[in-house]
Amino acid sequence: MRKILAIGTERKSGEPIELVIARFFPRLRLTSCSRYVCRVSFPRAAWAVFAPTHSMRSTDLSNWGLSAMTKSEKRSAHAKSAKKTPKATKPWDVPIFPKHGDIDVQILYATVGHALTRWEAMEERLAHLFSILIGLHDPSEIAERAYGAVVTFRGRKEMIERAADLYFGLFPDATIKSMFDEAMLYAQGFAARRNEIAHGKVTSFLKPDKTLEFLMQPPTYASNKIKWYGDINYLYNSAIINNLAVGFDSTFVRVDRLARAIAARHPRPESHEEPLPHNSE
Repeated sequence: MRKILAIGTERKSGEPIELVIARFFPRLRLTSCSRYVCRVSFPRAAWAVFAPTHSMRSTDLSNWGLSAMTKSEKRSAHAKSAKKTPKATKPWDVPIFPKHGDIDVQILYATVGHALTRWEAMEERLAHLFSILIGLHDPSEIAERAYGAVVTFRGRKEMIERAADLYFGLFPDATIKSMFDEAMLYAQGFAARRNEIAHGKVTSFLKPDKTLEFLMQPPTYASNKIKWYGDINYLYNSAIINNLAVGFDSTFVRVDRLARAIAARHPRPESHEEPLPHNSE
C-alpha cells in the first residue's frame, strides 16, 4: 500500500473533499479527513494511473482543486514549507493563516473597502511629503498631480527617495533622515499587503456543519501568489484585514510626522510683493 496526501481548496459544488475523492476514485480507502486534507491509501498497482495527478495534469482533480503526493514527496514538501511558512515578525509580514473565516461575507467586503481607503489616505500624505521635499511649503496640487502621474507605487516611492537624497544633501539632519527611512520602510512593506487586498478574491468554503465561511485568497491567475491549488501565499479574514488597516494608519502617522518635521525647518517666507498701483481716475 502507498499513502498519498490529497489537498483541496475551493470546490465548485461545495461538496466535502472526501465525497469528491470517493466519486473520482471509489477504490481509495480514506484513512482520515480534516477540512481541506484527506489521507488516503490504495494498491501500488493503481499508482501508475494516479501518479500524474500530483503535478495537476488530471482535469478531474484540477477542476476540484485536488493534488496528491507520495510520503517521501510529502516529507520534502513539508521541509520546504517549514522554511517558507509565513511568520509575522514585522508589522507588514504576511499574516499567519487564520483558523476561521467570516460567516457574514458583507463584513469581509466592508473591511476590504475600509483598508483600501486608509491606504489611500496614507498615499495622500506621501504626495504632501513630496511637495515639501521639492521646496513647497504648502500642499501643492501641481506637485501632487505629478506624483500621482506615476502608475506604480514603486515608481512614486523612487520619486520621493530621489527628492529626499537631494534634500538631505542640502539640509542634513540625522534625526529627520532616520524618520524618513522608517516611514519609507513602513510604506514599502505595507504596499505588498495593500496589493493583496486590492487584487484578492473573496472565496466561500463549506464547513463541516454545512454552513459557509468566507476568506480572501489570491485569484487563480496570480502566478506570483499561487503555485498550485492548496499552495497560496496569503489567506485573509476580516480580522486580519482590519489589523493591516491599522498598519496603514501607523504608516500615515509616520509620514505625517515626517512632513511636519521637515516643514518646521523652513518657515514660510513673507510676501514682498509690491502693492498694485491705485488708479485715482
